[in-house]
Amino acid sequence: MLRIVLLVIAALVFSEVKAEEKNEDLGLHIGGYASFAASRSSEGHGAFYVPKVSLDLNYTLNKGWKLGTVLVFDQGNTESFKMIDVKDKDGLDSGEGSLDFEEAWIQKDFNEHLSVRAGKLVLPVGAVNIADNHTQFSLFDAEEEQSVMPAAWKVFGVSLEGGLNDWEYQLMLTQSLNPALFNGSTWIRDGITNSLGKSDNYGGAVRIDYNGISNMRLGVSGYIDKNVSLGSFDMEFDDYNWIVRGNIDYGHLSHSSRFSEESDTGIGKNSLAYAFEAGYDIFSRFQKLKGNQKMYIYAHYGYYNTMESVSKGIEADPTYKKNIFSCGLNYRPISAVTVRAEYLNRHYGNGYNQHVTTLGLSYSF
Repeated sequence: MLRIVLLVIAALVFSEVKAEEKNEDLGLHIGGYASFAASRSSEGHGAFYVPKVSLDLNYTLNKGWKLGTVLVFDQGNTESFKMIDVKDKDGLDSGEGSLDFEEAWIQKDFNEHLSVRAGKLVLPVGAVNIADNHTQFSLFDAEEEQSVMPAAWKVFGVSLEGGLNDWEYQLMLTQSLNPALFNGSTWIRDGITNSLGKSDNYGGAVRIDYNGISNMRLGVSGYIDKNVSLGSFDMEFDDYNWIVRGNIDYGHLSHSSRFSEESDTGIGKNSLAYAFEAGYDIFSRFQKLKGNQKMYIYAHYGYYNTMESVSKGIEADPTYKKNIFSCGLNYRPISAVTVRAEYLNRHYGNGYNQHVTTLGLSYSF
């Protein structure tokens, strides 16, 4: 089997498909994204904050070599942006924020079928880890997925990626997650090891996308290491003035009883998250408004539970089970700028309801 894989890779590397250097877009490419928000909850708490600012620096050398970095400032994850857990009544936590190199890699493009990338990468598992923040309806990374897996899932590793006809693939060998950092409320999300040489084992990931249906992407992805197995399906459709997205994620943690004892907190054996959202450009109905300007009205429903099932002797916490409903408006006067308004209802498994309204602005370049 290994010989067959090596032969296939060799055939791709030495295939006749070769980019001519005169057609390569050489030099430095700069891009970025920034968002700003103000939120208020049904408990009367509010905050102003910066969900995310990123700066992308990519340098294309000749003969297929590329360098890339993504520098990110944010004020925490989704739980920080939105309301703290119902057990904590202190309100919104905007945090002091952090500055980090989310990505730093070197890449060699052999042809359109095969590229090799190594360095600090984002693991392409789930919709949240491949999403373009600016085109998403919400200012925040998907709460459902980000509550059961890291986002961005930053790792040190090596990746093989490419495509054939309507298919794209990515295979990655990387560090494993650290089970000492797992807990009941966020499951494996906090298990990232951000330093080289501090992983006890290896992990692997795969992603396959199909683009053969007009203006639609269908993707499956997964991650596995010694303790964790996680599978995901996601889709996106963008046509006829509609944007529709959906995803489902299911994960399993081996030895959850032992990890629960070691962490002094109950940790779920299995987790589940899913979400569906749809938005329609209402400006498309008016001749004078349609064109570069867009106004999307959208609705979103999601569910997640970090303790979907538990091992014997562990009691599931109902506050970790949540149903999410949100709706809002995205106004795009130009493609690079989006003005946002969102209402969100979070229903906990113990019957508690939480309401959050958010106004925000984002731009990309």
